[in-house]
Amino acid sequence: MRLCIGTVQFGMDYGVQGGARPSLGDAVAMLDYATQNGADAIDTAAAYGTAEEVVGKFLSRKTLPRESVQVISKFGTGIFEGASAADYPQRLRAAAETSLKRLRTDYLDAFICHVPSAAGDEAVVSAMSALKESGLARHIGFSIYETDEAMACMAAGAVDFMQAPFSVFDQRMRAASVLAKATANGVDVHTRSAFVQGLMLMDVEAIPAHLAAARPYVCELDALCRERGITRRALALAYVKAQHGISHLVFGVDNLAQLKEIVADFRRGVPAEVVDGIAARFESVPADIFMPNKWRKGK
Repeated sequence: MRLCIGTVQFGMDYGVQGGARPSLGDAVAMLDYATQNGADAIDTAAAYGTAEEVVGKFLSRKTLPRESVQVISKFGTGIFEGASAADYPQRLRAAAETSLKRLRTDYLDAFICHVPSAAGDEAVVSAMSALKESGLARHIGFSIYETDEAMACMAAGAVDFMQAPFSVFDQRMRAASVLAKATANGVDVHTRSAFVQGLMLMDVEAIPAHLAAARPYVCELDALCRERGITRRALALAYVKAQHGISHLVFGVDNLAQLKEIVADFRRGVPAEVVDGIAARFESVPADIFMPNKWRKGK
């Protein structure tokens, strides 16, 4: 398994605590450090504010061969609004070309759809297949949230890439055999949210009121990790790293010091019995704890 650095924080405020975006120089420095220290993929999207431009600035510096790093971007189905199915390929190609211009590269390693329900739309999947045939995107797929969405994406046939949430708190993709089926079908899986947007790493007292239900889980996780002499971050990374069927762990960072810590923890060996023993305690965490789209902010 390899690391994939996410860039949403480089283009917009993001996460439980809504951390401020780093400067362009700091973001480029983080991309440089990550790709020189174990990360061979970059995840971005047109919807992430100025993130694609940040990645483009990094790629333009040519500090490493383009073929040595995967660049994954995403599109939404809004690009097809008002168009007939016959026009979908042209609309998708235009979206890809716009992203490529921002990214300052001539191809995407993967161009994936933000809207998993579109896997059931033959016109969308056909347009994606045409884009792959053109060479502008080497892989196509979907960013999904639920296990049934993952199965539907694989059933679409043409899909060869999928990004899914997965963490100690969110073990659904393993429990529902999504990872095993993806491996059997030749679908490359990248997983995100190993830290649940930072929730798993927060001081319990700092968890906002609208996420109060998460406090007992975070508190228990912290206690178990302390007993075993492991940090919560190291445990979160080691759990994902231990899974078969995942090629990349997608993670986000706010600063270079944090990035260096994540890289060091990812490289650190953690005994399997420690990882499995702690993870087993969180096999049935409610979805409203680990799925940000279910969080409800109070006034």
